[in-house]
Amino acid sequence: MQLQQLTSTQTHPSLAHHLSPPAGAPQDHQIILQLEKMLASPTFSRASRITRFLRYVVEQSLQGNTENLKQYTIALDVFDKPESFDPCIDPIVRVQAKRLREKILEYYEGPGRFDDVWIGLGDSGYQPEFRLRDGAEAEASGAAPTGRPTQAAVVAETETQRLSRTIAVLPFVDLSPDDDNRKFCSALTDQIITDLARQRDFQVASAGAIAQYNGRWVDVRQIGEDLSVKMVLEGSAQRCGERVRVRVQLANAASRLDVWGGVYDRNWDNLLDIQDDIAAAIVKELRSELCGTVSSHAEEALH
Repeated sequence: MQLQQLTSTQTHPSLAHHLSPPAGAPQDHQIILQLEKMLASPTFSRASRITRFLRYVVEQSLQGNTENLKQYTIALDVFDKPESFDPCIDPIVRVQAKRLREKILEYYEGPGRFDDVWIGLGDSGYQPEFRLRDGAEAEASGAAPTGRPTQAAVVAETETQRLSRTIAVLPFVDLSPDDDNRKFCSALTDQIITDLARQRDFQVASAGAIAQYNGRWVDVRQIGEDLSVKMVLEGSAQRCGERVRVRVQLANAASRLDVWGGVYDRNWDNLLDIQDDIAAAIVKELRSELCGTVSSHAEEALH
């Protein structure tokens, strides 16, 4: 079916109303979660070229690299064309962009009909569009008329959130001048893993699995593939006198984008108390960042 037929209000008025994204700007972490959900769906999982295309334009846009969203750059980076590529002769990018737009419409007509976040590709050019879909859109899609999410919407959202809560906590790095806080870093890493493992909402890579990354840099995407996790938590500790500062960053393994970060300053007195306190604070923030949305929706729809 041609794209014009799908988007024409004269040909398909109900579908056009259902699919057109309303105004609103989702946050980066919402876009990342939505992208992963879309690419894991049957609509995209069997279309490797289109999947790579969509991931590329979304990641480049979120990173502010809009200059890369040109036919020539996309052809080289996504479709492995040589530097001699001429877009006037080879229409591969335009052809695949048309297919991508059709796949996006197919996704939002099917498995993504209850989704809150719209990721699209403009009718001209290759800049992705990000929108929040409001309650009226959900109602037009067949959601509960009260505006509350339906059971099916909650199940779909829960699965996406579950995948986002598979996490690896990498060994914390000691940034102290004398490199004398390695035991504290190791203990803090283990405590965070233990505290996360106690949470029903998280699936955590074991301390043994992450030990291989101690003292060496590995791309977070590779870590995600190695350990089958979606999120990677990295951290460091730096002591100065009687104070210690712990920094953490949470990254999406597939996109390599940081979605959350925190800084924790404590007095250097009772190390066990410091360890327990910081680990508890980090886990609380992770729960808020990765579990808050689905918990509130599930509570409304399932009770």
